[in-house]
Amino acid sequence: MDENIEKQFIRWLVGKKSVQLSTAKTYSNQVVMFEKKYNINSATNADVVKYFADLRIIEQKNANTRRLRKTGLGQFFEFYAPIAGIPNPMKGLEPIKKHRAFPKLVNPDEVERMCFYEHRKGTEISMRNAAIIAFFAMNGMRVGEFERLKLGNIERKKDHFTVLIPAQKGTYDRVVQFGKFIPGSLIDYFTRYYLWVNTQKMQNKSNPLFFKMDFRHLHKENLSSPVLRGTVDYIIRRAAYNAGIDRRITVHQLRHFYGTYFIVEGGNIFVLRENMGHARIETTQQYVHIAGLITNDTLQHSPTAKMKSSPELGGYTELMIDLNK
Repeated sequence: MDENIEKQFIRWLVGKKSVQLSTAKTYSNQVVMFEKKYNINSATNADVVKYFADLRIIEQKNANTRRLRKTGLGQFFEFYAPIAGIPNPMKGLEPIKKHRAFPKLVNPDEVERMCFYEHRKGTEISMRNAAIIAFFAMNGMRVGEFERLKLGNIERKKDHFTVLIPAQKGTYDRVVQFGKFIPGSLIDYFTRYYLWVNTQKMQNKSNPLFFKMDFRHLHKENLSSPVLRGTVDYIIRRAAYNAGIDRRITVHQLRHFYGTYFIVEGGNIFVLRENMGHARIETTQQYVHIAGLITNDTLQHSPTAKMKSSPELGGYTELMIDLNK
């Protein structure tokens, strides 16, 4: 590339495209590398397609490198093609997609251990933490949806209850149904929660489903403080450490846990798509493939069925009574 053209290109990027100088120089370097194989004045769309195919197959450049190269060349030919009076060879080029590996799996034993080691501490906060872990494992919601969850989003039905999950991605809310057999950590939390707010006459459907404070330190004004993303990440990280899990567990892995074991337990893929709020069925299909990797030896009747409730709290029956008030 001519030195004068290169300077004009960099000035154009910085001035018209508001690109940082260092980034502009990086883009310019992508053009220099392209010029080692093709002439910028005569390169065709077929040349560009072959160039990126060679980067992927022969040079084995990863998607990020190829995407950077494509951005640099795209910006250059947007600048240079009108000046040189040549067609833009980058037009119509397919986007470079990053290969998506299967998500890392969390197994039922790990989820149960995380809930157990939190729940057995016996404090209100640890009970809340165990309930949060079980809650994510049971419905696969996104953490952004969790942050906006309110008491009014829970509704009791005849033999189950539902949670209305406010939309985050996509354009609609969705309803996830919970069966009769739910983890004891959730039962304990909701039982104490509802008994406490009813006793204090603080029940308000706009209150968050999971809140920050210990019950003993709650007042009407801070019942509106929900558990946020950073706290959820910390809760799961600490629970995994306490349970002796020597790898990082994230809240999104619990979403994958739900999707995987929903299919493993014989769930319908179209129901799963609705429950998880996927825009495309292809996204949901990944759980069919992952579930196929799990052997029959690892199956449980329910990923969360063995998480027992404290006997003194009355279990599921007590929960249903409270939810109906």
